[in-house]
Formats: sequence, structure tokens, C-alpha cells
Amino acid sequence: MTLYLVLAPKYRFVFVLVLLLAMTLGILRSTQAGASDNISGNGSNESPYTSSQCDTLVGGICFIQFNGISLKGWSSGYVPAYQCPGDYEWLDNVNYSPGRLVPNGVKIEEHGTIGVNISGVSTDFGKTEQANGKTYRFYYQTGTKTGGLNSAATNWEIDGGTYFVALYCSSRLSDASLQYIDGPNSNHDFIARHS
Repeated sequence: MTLYLVLAPKYRFVFVLVLLLAMTLGILRSTQAGASDNISGNGSNESPYTSSQCDTLVGGICFIQFNGISLKGWSSGYVPAYQCPGDYEWLDNVNYSPGRLVPNGVKIEEHGTIGVNISGVSTDFGKTEQANGKTYRFYYQTGTKTGGLNSAATNWEIDGGTYFVALYCSSRLSDASLQYIDGPNSNHDFIARHS
């Protein structure tokens, strides 16, 4: 049974200050639950979590379920950075988390009390195309970023909770999630035909 705390308006400010102090001192923090032999990296943008092998491979799409991230009650933290493996380097351009603000190819699982959003993505060069005598470089999503404005997870319950991140990755550029096109003077007609 979940206990919800209702505070009178004059005590809410004090509660928020105590909560922020506890988070600053590290009393409330996130931890990674479980362990996996094929997961490497430390979850930073410089060394994102990745896997040396797929958990399942169906139709050329590599599915990787990462270890759970535990959050103590009423706490927040950054979602770690994740990266598709080298053989399946592109995030699949399918929405696996309807209703959540996360990139295509990313699936979030939790039990309804943890809010997760990810806006930061890592990209890599995918291909070059010529149009109207101009060269355009296409960059596709390869994973997610952590920190700052890139990601956040908040547990809105007194009790602790765990959320899980999974990636759906492809080796085919035709499945990849396009991030941006770099080219001279942004030819919008060319971009519109390729989005």
C-alpha cells in the first residue's frame, strides 16, 4: 500500500528544502540494480552503457535490455547514457514508448510512479547524398545522452522504485532514426522529401 503525504501549503516549502538538501548530500540517490556480463560502459556521455551482444535479434532489429535503475522515494536523477552496439549502431525509427518523451528506438518500463524523459541523443554520420549540385550529410541517432537538459527520471512515490531502459537497434540505415541533415543553405524541399 502506498502512503501519500499531503502537506499544508505553509509546510511545503520546508519539505522541498529538506528534500533538496537530502539529494545534495547524497542521502537520496539512484543506484543501478542487477548486473549483466555483456554490459560495458559507465553510463556517462563519454562511456555510455552498451552491450557486446543482443538479448534477442528479430528481423534485423537487435533488442538490448539494460539493468534496472533504482530510485529512492521522492528522488530524481539523470537517466544514464546508452549506446547501440557497433554491429547494430542505429536506433530503430519506431516509437517503443508511446506517451513518453524519449527517442524512437528507446523503451522505458516501470510501474507507473517514475517519470522518465530523454531528449539528448548521440548521433553519427550515416550517408551523403547529392541534390541540385549540393552535398548533404545525414546524421542518425545511435544512442542517448545523460545530464543537464538531456535526461531525467523522478520517482513521485514515497517508496523506492525501479525503471528499465531497453534499446532497439538496427544495422540498416533504412531503419535508422534521422536526427539532422547537414548541408549548404538547408534546402527544405530536399529535407522534406527525406524525412
